[in-house]
Amino acid sequence: QSQQLASLVSELLDVSLIEQKQFTLNRVRCDLLPLVVRGVEHFASGDISPKHSIHLSLQGPVATGTLIGRFDKNHIVQALRQLINNAIKYSPFGGHIEVMLRHTPNKPHEVALSIQDEGLGIPPQDMPSIFERFHCSEAIDSAISGLGIGLYLVKEIVTRHGGRIWAENNDGKGSTFHVVLPLEDKRE
Repeated sequence: QSQQLASLVSELLDVSLIEQKQFTLNRVRCDLLPLVVRGVEHFASGDISPKHSIHLSLQGPVATGTLIGRFDKNHIVQALRQLINNAIKYSPFGGHIEVMLRHTPNKPHEVALSIQDEGLGIPPQDMPSIFERFHCSEAIDSAISGLGIGLYLVKEIVTRHGGRIWAENNDGKGSTFHVVLPLEDKRE
């Protein structure tokens, strides 16, 4: 609980910095793959949520290569953990969460990260506003809902890295969040 409280305070500070136009990233040249592994390992032991299984899937050349780009290591891990946290929170009965990492088709200088859950899904009326600051769905039980800053921060982190993020509902149940981040263009 103290770790959750510290995380919440950090998120509120980041929101305040964004609003004051003082939020900055400390981007350095590094490999994205170990950051993703670190973000997933935080949850994979089952200590955080024994009802959920979390799996990292490395697809294509990502599995054997490096993903070099300019990333703020702490904020990338923070964004990934927030997305996995949401997948856990909005899958209150448990289930499988798949984190997939792969190159985007026809764009070797981009990497795609997807977090797929088997939870409640996103109410269609909320889809256009899920990344807005302080947005909380009225269709979701208030015991599950949060402050509405997590996805707002994730979007800020992703876009400030030159990436993009979106979500979609899965057929049947659950949702998938997609993040695309730029890598170094090896042709340069």
